[in-house]
Formats: sequence, C-alpha cells, structure tokens
Amino acid sequence: MTGKEAGGPRIDRRLSLAISPSGRLRLVGSPDEEPLEPKPAEAIAAAFARGSADGLFHLGAVEVSTRLPPTLAFFRDFARLFVSRLCAIGDIEDRRDHVEVPCPPGELERLAGEVPPVAGAEYVDGARLQAWWADLEEFFRGEARRHRGSIQAYLQAKNPIWNLVGRVYFHLAENKQDGDHPFAFLATYTTRLSGQARPQHLPLGQALRTFAGDRPALLSLLAPVDRAAAQSRFLKDLVDAGEIFQPLAWTPREAHGFLKDLPAFEAAGVMVRVPDWWKADRPRRLEVSITVGDKPPSALGLDALLDFSVALTLDGETITEREWREILAGRNFRNVPVAASGSVSPYWRSPVYCTRWT
Repeated sequence: MTGKEAGGPRIDRRLSLAISPSGRLRLVGSPDEEPLEPKPAEAIAAAFARGSADGLFHLGAVEVSTRLPPTLAFFRDFARLFVSRLCAIGDIEDRRDHVEVPCPPGELERLAGEVPPVAGAEYVDGARLQAWWADLEEFFRGEARRHRGSIQAYLQAKNPIWNLVGRVYFHLAENKQDGDHPFAFLATYTTRLSGQARPQHLPLGQALRTFAGDRPALLSLLAPVDRAAAQSRFLKDLVDAGEIFQPLAWTPREAHGFLKDLPAFEAAGVMVRVPDWWKADRPRRLEVSITVGDKPPSALGLDALLDFSVALTLDGETITEREWREILAGRNFRNVPVAASGSVSPYWRSPVYCTRWT
C-alpha cells in the first residue's frame, strides 16, 4: 500500500477495505477507487495500521464529511452511527470506563443489506456488524481510560460536529403573528448525522416512542434535562406536567421566566437556541441620543441649536414616539416593563435603567 517517491514515503490514495472470513478488516490499495486527498488518506492509513477498531473509529469520528469511495463510506456510516449513539448517552461521564453503546433495533440488519461490492462482502451480516460494534465499544473504553479530560472534549477534538449530536436542545423563537403568545418553545434532540453530516433534530416527544422499550437509554438521554430541572423551578414545572415534550406557545412573562434560567440549562449540558437580541450577561439599557444638526455647520450657532433630533433606543433598536410617551407615563424609568423588541408589554419584567445623554 505504500511506495517510495522523491521526498519520502508515499501513501496510496486509492483505498478500499477487504474482509477476511474471520471478519478482520484490512485496508488495501484499489486502482478502481477515486483517490483521496493526501491528508485524510494518510490519517486513515495510520489509523488502520494501529488496528481495525482504531481505523473504524477514525472513519466515524474524524472523517465525518470527508469525500470517500463507496466502501470506506459504508464503514464510515456504520462507525458514525456508533459515535452518534455514544453521544446520546447523557451520563457518559459517570460510565466512561464501562460504557455500553446501545444500537437501534434492526439498524445493523438494515446496514448489512447495503454492503457495497467489496472483497469479502459475503461475510458481512447483522452478527458480523454486531461484533464490530462490540470492538468499537472496547476500543472506546480504552480511549476513555487514557483520556484525562471530559468525553465531550475528547469527541470534539475528533470533530467539532460531535458537540451538537446526542444532545437535548431547547429552542425559543419569536412568533410575532400571535399578540397574546408571541413566543414559541420546542425541545428537540439529535440522534445522528444526516447524509450531509448535519445533526438531525427530532421533537423530544419522539424520544418517548423511539426509546419505549429501552428505559435506560431514555433516562440517559434525559439526564441533562433532569439536572437542569433540579436547578430551575420553571423547567421542573414543565417536566412534571409533561409539557417539555410538546410544542408550546408562551406569553412574554413565560418566555422571560425561561430566559432567566439559561445559565442553569447550559451548565447541565442542555443546548439552548434563543433569539439573538437576548443578552443575559448585561441589563437591558434604555438610551437617548441627540444629534445636533443634520449637516455640520461652520460654527455652533443658534441655527444649529434649533436643528436637533432625539432618538430613543433600547439595545440599539429605535423606540417610537408612542412607546416613548408610554414610558414617560410610567412611575419611574427603572421599573418600566419593556419588551425585547422595544415595544411596551405589561408582562415583560426586564429592568430598564435610567436614560443617559450621549
């Protein structure tokens, strides 16, 4: 598989896999395959030189979106499924040395029917794939024992995409068409990557059906939600009522209750997606800016002093004259309830600080 050329050893970039009757995987050169890019070809060759399980794990964890020939792509899809299910173990840090990675029922049998033309394809069936799956489990347990950091950091070092897979997500979006409930909430989870190597989201309620016969897997997936609910009364109420598994329409008050607890959600390992305007790290600030003169005069005289405009903004968004009057009608600036969009809402409780002149 290797040759010599000026400057050092050359890695054969036309690669395939061959399968022995005992199920051993061997990386071989194949003149019929399209050549790989030099860097992935070298990395794949080095991984399989260390062992079949090492090579498989490298295909699934690192070469997530690399353009591969059909044979390598098939084994990459198999190993990528393993890594996806590995990511779905919510309490993996507690089980890292003895982790067992569940496989979706029937998935290996389906994959066995899709083996591309390859030397030894006749030896591949569901049982053989299950044996390779067990090899991957054993390989990963060894990796986890040697790795001193978190498993999340280990997988992210392989490919950043794994930070997004196997996670529960909370999504908060604006729904400006509904004046009474202008926010929408949905919890999702990601179980695998698509063919384009993008995380596939499913409603969290789907997990109740997908893992109906596998309670440990369901509890593992929901472990970050359980940790977050222990720190957030708002979330605990959603969980206790079963509403966490449903799409919800929220009032501004409910949305603000959710936004206040974002740090607890993220610390527990839940991924959160919220509108860009939310800045939890600083208070919302109402500001007044005055521009003296549309055009700079030669000197600051009476004309210039009479030619000025006032603009009121909330975090950079202009407040209308009507909204400004409503704010002035309030008892004091500090407690004026202002919605995130800049419109006044009797439900929003975000503090607005005294104006400052600029």
